Amino acid sequence: NEPLLDASRVLDFYQRGAEAVRRHMGEEVAVIINLYEAQSIPTHAWASFNWLPAAHYPNIVYDIHLYTCFHAADWVSLWFATGLMYEAYAALASIAFRPTFVGEWSNCISDWHGEVRREVDGMSASEKRDMYRDFGGQQVRAILRGSRGGGHFWTWFHPNRDDIDTLSQWDMKFAIEQDLIPGFVR
Repeated sequence: NEPLLDASRVLDFYQRGAEAVRRHMGEEVAVIINLYEAQSIPTHAWASFNWLPAAHYPNIVYDIHLYTCFHAADWVSLWFATGLMYEAYAALASIAFRPTFVGEWSNCISDWHGEVRREVDGMSASEKRDMYRDFGGQQVRAILRGSRGGGHFWTWFHPNRDDIDTLSQWDMKFAIEQDLIPGFVR
């Protein structure tokens, strides 16, 4: 689900997998290659898989997981975490040279430390709702942009029913009911 191996170590695995799918299923079935983190896009990882010629390896879709919440440093502001950082990840997915599917995403803003924590702690309930709604809508627009095939929200139902922030970030059912991910197609 989230390989942390160097691309050169998994390239042969994905090549053999793509060939097996083609032998048994044909070109109409997509082969999903999970490259996990958006940070790997400008590295040799994505370039390695683009060496697979489209004529020999058609209908390959890259799967990435777009989370800003696990990569924010203490100095990162809420504006940066909910705006520029996510847009940078989404822009990187546009240069993948193959269709991209966001295999995991959530409405989580950050790890709740540093500058983001200070900003969020000072918000009213209404301001938090607006923040989640703006960030959720931005993510939906980014996930559906260009040749992207959409995405999977992290979980449908989170068991922690007492924490509004947890539900707003990780519970798709709650986020839909509260209109926190506008533009999401049901």
